[in-house]
Amino acid sequence: NRHEEDAGAGHLGETEFIASLFYLYICINLKQLLDNLQGDTDLANKALATLIECAATIAPTGKQNSFASHARASYIRCEVGNQQPLNLSVAFLKPVTGKDLLAVAIKELEDEARRQDQAYGARADRIAIMNIASGEGTLVDIIKCATKMKA
Repeated sequence: NRHEEDAGAGHLGETEFIASLFYLYICINLKQLLDNLQGDTDLANKALATLIECAATIAPTGKQNSFASHARASYIRCEVGNQQPLNLSVAFLKPVTGKDLLAVAIKELEDEARRQDQAYGARADRIAIMNIASGEGTLVDIIKCATKMKA
């Protein structure tokens, strides 16, 4: 750059940082999993535990070096039963807003689960919740709920 027109930098080195809310839905057919593993309940439980732990603790890798973004799940709802599963993503057809997006998102999700249960009847035999914001439950509770298989 000969400074004939501009002596400015081509890149200022600015990068903005945001926090996001993500909804992840996983549905496991336990009977099919057991069939695929020739009835090996121990292996099925290990696979479920590993899947749950990975889903809760592994974040997208973009910008991890720049922002140390190693986010973990703040809320997990585990439902186990023989009923047809229902995806609760409809809770977020209207974007969540407010000063505490996490609390609002959790409330919307729990409200939708209650509405679904009211309309269709209870759709889970077991439910476990891990809510970091309220201090309710643990990842171990979620894994225990998911891995109590009926033979």
